[in-house]
Amino acid sequence: MKARLYKESKDLKTILKWWKECKTPVDFNYGKIFLSDTGIIISDKGKDICACWLVITNSDVCHLGWFIAERYHDKKEEALNYLIEVSKRFLRLHGYKYLTIYTENSGIENKLLKKGFVIGDENVKQLIGVL
Repeated sequence: MKARLYKESKDLKTILKWWKECKTPVDFNYGKIFLSDTGIIISDKGKDICACWLVITNSDVCHLGWFIAERYHDKKEEALNYLIEVSKRFLRLHGYKYLTIYTENSGIENKLLKKGFVIGDENVKQLIGVL
């Protein structure tokens, strides 16, 4: 498996397709508004499998979010595990000490708990507003 940074010109079409297939309630056709260049994409044998985005701060804490994957790829679980490990390694190399992740996806939550994450908040919803 390989990890690389998200490039809008190359990857946006694939990401929008995945979000549409997952019936995400947010209109991600805005593309760059929600997706920065700090996304990480995991692929295997040239086929993209999953991605997430890093929300970089000027503190010791970074946020990881907007997880998305091709729904029926046979290596999706392996790729998501690799995505989490690559993200943690990248953030450690850049001096971050803590990582927060909000998810309602029990599969991702269980992967994180197995990797030593602890539950900080429960019953939290993300709200998105236009400024």
